[in-house]
Amino acid sequence: MSRFPESLSTRNFPDGTIILYREDLQKRVPDEIPINEVWIRQDYTPPGFDIEKSDMVIDIGAHIGAFTIYSAKRAGGGFVYSYEPSPINFAILQRNVAINSLTNVHLCQMAIASDTTSRQLTFDETNDAGASFFSTGGVTELVHCIRLEDIFEANAIARCGFLKMDCEGAEYEILFSTPPDIFKRIRRIALEYHVRSQIPNCDPNALIDFLKGHGYVVVKNKPKTGLGILCVERKF
Repeated sequence: MSRFPESLSTRNFPDGTIILYREDLQKRVPDEIPINEVWIRQDYTPPGFDIEKSDMVIDIGAHIGAFTIYSAKRAGGGFVYSYEPSPINFAILQRNVAINSLTNVHLCQMAIASDTTSRQLTFDETNDAGASFFSTGGVTELVHCIRLEDIFEANAIARCGFLKMDCEGAEYEILFSTPPDIFKRIRRIALEYHVRSQIPNCDPNALIDFLKGHGYVVVKNKPKTGLGILCVERKF
């Protein structure tokens, strides 16, 4: 696993937001890519699929905080529960929340999975946003995992306005194992789905059908090579 960088670069946005990040052009996926996905391309928040002021937001796979900060600024009357298992990413996430003086964010250094347990997470030296349960050949670390339903129970969340997921293949096991009652409390889900042979139950179409079965309507489905962005909404 990479060591904490001696210095961080700064990305400034017109609304005053500051995001600290690692500027490493040798990385296959540098930090600026997930920042741009959230802040420039708005992959998770297409037109009409917005974070509302009073939303309770859950960010699974928070990385260094691009979406956590984005959602906390928009859900000023709500709250953001942010989960990131990588120690280095989590440390930068903490700094980014602090430098933006955000008080409506709760940070947790843990992974989300189908069971409450500990599992080996593999870190990709070429992609600091790519730690996965399903990769091989990289440095591994034992991380604590909880279930999606545990987030609702631990934080007494009656309704989640927006669930964002970027968890490198764990989206399938997380959602397929979530009880129906939890879906009744989630209005919008925006996720990056991954297509890799080593991921169990890896079938984006089956995932879409599963979510439709729980009352969701597809707002956006944008497949790419090996992954895609899916946004679904449920009417309350």
